[in-house]
Amino acid sequence: MSPDYFPLQPAKQRLLDGAEQLGLRLGELQAQSLCAYLALIWRWNKTYNLTAIATPDGMVDRHLLDSLSIAPYLAGHDIIDVGSGAGLPGVPLSLYYPDFRFCLLDKNGKRVRFLRHVKRSLGLANVEVVGSRSEHYQGSFDVVLARAVAGLEPLLEQAGHLCRVGGRFLAMKGHPEKLSAAHPAFEEIACHRLQVPGVDATRTLVVLAKHQA
Repeated sequence: MSPDYFPLQPAKQRLLDGAEQLGLRLGELQAQSLCAYLALIWRWNKTYNLTAIATPDGMVDRHLLDSLSIAPYLAGHDIIDVGSGAGLPGVPLSLYYPDFRFCLLDKNGKRVRFLRHVKRSLGLANVEVVGSRSEHYQGSFDVVLARAVAGLEPLLEQAGHLCRVGGRFLAMKGHPEKLSAAHPAFEEIACHRLQVPGVDATRTLVVLAKHQA
Protein backbone atom coordinates (compact mmCIF):
# COMPACT_ATOMS: atom_id res chain seq x y z
CA MET A 1 0.00 0.00 0.00
CA SER A 2 1.32 3.44 -0.94
CA PRO A 3 2.45 5.60 2.01
CA ASP A 4 0.37 8.40 0.42
CA TYR A 5 -2.82 6.32 0.64
CA PHE A 6 -5.44 7.62 3.05
CA PRO A 7 -8.51 5.41 3.70
CA LEU A 8 -11.23 7.95 2.88
CA GLN A 9 -14.31 5.74 3.25
CA PRO A 10 -13.53 4.32 6.72
CA ALA A 11 -12.48 7.81 7.86
CA LYS A 12 -15.75 9.27 6.60
CA GLN A 13 -17.82 6.67 8.46
CA ARG A 14 -15.88 7.27 11.67
CA LEU A 15 -16.37 11.02 11.22
CA LEU A 16 -20.13 10.68 10.65
CA ASP A 17 -20.52 8.40 13.67
CA GLY A 18 -18.51 10.79 15.85
CA ALA A 19 -20.39 13.86 14.62
CA GLU A 20 -23.67 12.15 15.51
CA GLN A 21 -22.37 11.57 19.05
CA LEU A 22 -21.53 15.30 19.23
CA GLY A 23 -25.08 16.15 18.14
CA LEU A 24 -23.88 17.65 14.84
CA ARG A 25 -25.41 17.08 11.42
CA LEU A 26 -22.88 16.66 8.63
CA GLY A 27 -23.92 16.52 4.99
CA GLU A 28 -22.35 14.00 2.63
CA LEU A 29 -20.33 16.66 0.79
CA GLN A 30 -19.15 18.18 4.07
CA ALA A 31 -17.96 14.78 5.30
CA GLN A 32 -16.17 14.11 2.00
CA SER A 33 -14.44 17.49 2.11
CA LEU A 34 -13.39 17.03 5.73
CA CYS A 35 -11.80 13.68 4.92
CA ALA A 36 -10.17 15.11 1.78
CA TYR A 37 -8.62 17.70 4.10
CA LEU A 38 -7.23 14.93 6.31
CA ALA A 39 -5.82 13.22 3.22
CA LEU A 40 -3.94 16.44 2.38
CA ILE A 41 -2.47 16.55 5.89
CA TRP A 42 -1.51 12.88 5.54
CA ARG A 43 0.34 13.47 2.25
CA TRP A 44 2.06 16.70 3.24
CA ASN A 45 3.05 15.56 6.69
CA LYS A 46 6.23 13.77 5.62
CA THR A 47 7.91 17.00 4.55
CA TYR A 48 5.92 19.66 6.44
CA ASN A 49 5.65 17.97 9.86
CA LEU A 50 2.05 19.07 10.33
CA THR A 51 0.96 16.53 12.94
CA ALA A 52 2.31 13.91 15.31
CA ILE A 53 -0.87 11.83 14.99
CA ALA A 54 0.16 8.76 13.00
CA THR A 55 -3.11 6.91 12.29
CA PRO A 56 -6.18 7.81 10.21
CA ASP A 57 -8.52 7.01 13.13
CA GLY A 58 -6.48 9.23 15.43
CA MET A 59 -6.59 12.05 12.90
CA VAL A 60 -10.38 11.83 12.60
CA ASP A 61 -10.77 11.94 16.38
CA ARG A 62 -8.08 14.41 17.39
CA HIS A 63 -8.25 16.73 14.40
CA LEU A 64 -11.76 16.71 12.95
CA LEU A 65 -13.98 15.74 15.88
CA ASP A 66 -11.93 17.73 18.38
CA SER A 67 -12.27 20.83 16.18
CA LEU A 68 -15.97 20.30 15.51
CA SER A 69 -16.71 19.83 19.22
CA ILE A 70 -16.66 23.62 19.68
CA ALA A 71 -19.05 24.33 16.77
CA PRO A 72 -22.04 25.03 19.10
CA TYR A 73 -20.08 27.78 20.87
CA LEU A 74 -19.29 29.99 17.86
CA ALA A 75 -21.26 33.20 18.41
CA GLY A 76 -20.42 35.36 15.40
CA HIS A 77 -19.73 35.22 11.68
CA ASP A 78 -16.23 36.76 11.46
CA ILE A 79 -13.75 34.35 13.02
CA ILE A 80 -9.96 34.20 13.25
CA ASP A 81 -7.97 31.08 14.12
CA VAL A 82 -4.66 32.24 15.63
CA GLY A 83 -1.68 29.89 15.43
CA SER A 84 -3.74 27.83 13.01
CA GLY A 85 -0.94 25.36 12.23
CA ALA A 86 -2.37 22.71 9.92
CA GLY A 87 -5.70 24.58 9.97
CA LEU A 88 -7.13 23.34 13.25
CA PRO A 89 -9.79 24.12 14.27
CA GLY A 90 -10.37 26.70 11.51
CA VAL A 91 -10.60 24.46 8.42
CA PRO A 92 -13.06 21.90 9.88
CA LEU A 93 -15.22 24.72 11.26
CA SER A 94 -15.13 26.59 7.93
CA LEU A 95 -16.49 23.48 6.23
CA TYR A 96 -19.18 23.08 8.88
CA TYR A 97 -20.17 26.76 8.67
CA PRO A 98 -19.77 27.74 4.98
CA ASP A 99 -21.59 31.05 5.56
CA PHE A 100 -19.10 32.21 8.23
CA ARG A 101 -15.87 34.02 7.33
CA PHE A 102 -12.64 32.50 8.66
CA CYS A 103 -9.13 33.92 8.79
CA LEU A 104 -6.36 31.34 9.36
CA LEU A 105 -3.35 33.06 10.89
CA ASP A 106 0.06 31.46 11.29
CA LYS A 107 3.63 32.76 11.36
CA ASN A 108 5.26 29.62 9.90
CA GLY A 109 5.88 29.84 6.14
CA LYS A 110 5.56 26.10 5.47
CA ARG A 111 2.26 25.87 7.31
CA VAL A 112 0.96 28.95 5.48
CA ARG A 113 1.84 27.35 2.13
CA PHE A 114 -0.01 24.22 3.17
CA LEU A 115 -3.08 26.21 4.25
CA ARG A 116 -3.15 28.06 0.92
CA HIS A 117 -3.01 24.72 -0.87
CA VAL A 118 -5.93 23.49 1.27
CA LYS A 119 -7.94 26.60 0.42
CA ARG A 120 -7.36 26.08 -3.32
CA SER A 121 -7.88 22.31 -3.27
CA LEU A 122 -11.12 22.40 -1.29
CA GLY A 123 -12.44 25.62 -2.84
CA LEU A 124 -12.82 27.36 0.52
CA ALA A 125 -14.24 30.72 -0.58
CA ASN A 126 -15.00 31.65 3.05
CA VAL A 127 -11.36 31.27 4.15
CA GLU A 128 -8.47 33.76 4.10
CA VAL A 129 -4.94 32.59 4.91
CA VAL A 130 -2.53 35.10 6.47
CA GLY A 131 1.14 34.62 7.27
CA SER A 132 1.89 36.80 10.29
CA ARG A 133 2.55 36.80 13.99
CA SER A 134 -0.70 37.47 15.85
CA GLU A 135 0.74 40.46 17.72
CA HIS A 136 1.60 42.15 14.40
CA TYR A 137 -1.71 41.48 12.63
CA GLN A 138 -4.55 43.99 12.73
CA GLY A 139 -8.22 43.13 12.47
CA SER A 140 -11.51 43.00 14.36
CA PHE A 141 -13.35 39.70 14.71
CA ASP A 142 -16.47 38.41 16.43
CA VAL A 143 -14.63 35.30 17.60
CA VAL A 144 -10.94 34.56 18.16
CA LEU A 145 -10.01 30.85 18.28
CA ALA A 146 -6.86 29.40 19.77
CA ARG A 147 -6.13 25.67 20.05
CA ALA A 148 -3.33 24.35 22.23
CA VAL A 149 -1.27 27.54 22.18
CA ALA A 150 0.17 29.43 25.18
CA GLY A 151 -1.44 30.18 28.53
CA LEU A 152 -4.44 32.49 28.72
CA GLU A 153 -2.57 35.60 29.84
CA PRO A 154 0.20 35.52 27.17
CA LEU A 155 -2.40 34.45 24.60
CA LEU A 156 -4.47 37.57 25.26
CA GLU A 157 -1.35 39.75 25.20
CA GLN A 158 -0.53 38.43 21.71
CA ALA A 159 -4.00 38.18 20.16
CA GLY A 160 -6.52 39.91 22.41
CA HIS A 161 -6.56 43.01 20.17
CA LEU A 162 -8.07 40.90 17.37
CA CYS A 163 -11.31 40.41 19.32
CA ARG A 164 -13.85 43.20 18.98
CA VAL A 165 -15.56 44.64 22.09
CA GLY A 166 -18.54 42.39 22.78
CA GLY A 167 -16.83 39.49 21.01
CA ARG A 168 -15.62 36.15 22.34
CA PHE A 169 -12.19 34.58 22.72
CA LEU A 170 -12.39 30.76 22.66
CA ALA A 171 -9.36 28.93 23.99
CA MET A 172 -9.21 25.15 23.51
CA LYS A 173 -7.17 23.70 26.36
CA GLY A 174 -6.40 20.42 28.03
CA HIS A 175 -7.19 21.07 31.66
CA PRO A 176 -9.23 24.12 32.74
CA GLU A 177 -7.34 27.37 33.20
CA LYS A 178 -8.49 30.49 35.03
CA LEU A 179 -7.99 34.05 33.81
CA SER A 180 -6.86 36.67 36.29
CA ALA A 181 -9.93 38.34 37.78
CA ALA A 182 -8.21 41.70 37.36
CA HIS A 183 -7.73 41.47 33.59
CA PRO A 184 -8.55 44.90 32.14
CA ALA A 185 -10.38 43.84 28.97
CA PHE A 186 -11.56 40.23 29.26
CA GLU A 187 -13.55 38.17 31.70
CA GLU A 188 -14.04 34.41 31.76
CA ILE A 189 -17.72 33.63 31.29
CA ALA A 190 -17.72 29.86 30.81
CA CYS A 191 -15.55 26.76 30.90
CA HIS A 192 -16.98 23.79 29.00
CA ARG A 193 -15.77 20.21 29.34
CA LEU A 194 -15.65 18.78 25.82
CA GLN A 195 -16.56 15.13 25.31
CA VAL A 196 -14.80 14.23 22.07
CA PRO A 197 -15.51 10.74 20.66
CA GLY A 198 -12.34 8.65 20.59
CA VAL A 199 -10.37 11.09 22.76
CA ASP A 200 -9.77 10.02 26.37
CA ALA A 201 -7.70 13.07 27.32
CA THR A 202 -9.34 15.99 29.11
CA ARG A 203 -10.52 18.63 26.64
CA THR A 204 -11.78 22.03 27.79
CA LEU A 205 -13.08 25.16 26.09
CA VAL A 206 -12.52 28.41 27.99
CA VAL A 207 -14.84 31.22 26.82
CA LEU A 208 -13.74 34.81 27.44
CA ALA A 209 -15.82 37.92 26.76
CA LYS A 210 -14.21 41.21 25.77
CA HIS A 211 -15.87 44.13 27.55
CA GLN A 212 -13.52 46.98 26.70
CA ALA A 213 -10.81 47.88 24.22
